[in-house]
Amino acid sequence: MAILAGKHPESGHDTPGHHRKCARAVKSTVPLLRDYFPKRTDLSIHTPRRLAEVAAELNDRPREVLNGETPAGQFTTLLSTYQ
Repeated sequence: MAILAGKHPESGHDTPGHHRKCARAVKSTVPLLRDYFPKRTDLSIHTPRRLAEVAAELNDRPREVLNGETPAGQFTTLLSTYQ
């Protein structure tokens, strides 16, 4: 069951709405993307390969919020717990 907003049923803590989490993620991702693609860049001029390279580079950057882990590394760890 997804908790989108309100009180968490077990802890009773307020939970931010899903839209707020998405807005924060977008706000923190945009500056990273600007390093590769300046504002108003037409992404259609870039090959799918180049876009995949940028995605891989971004996913391999350590994040403070992940305690120095990379999103890709954390995803791999998460997947291994379900196998």
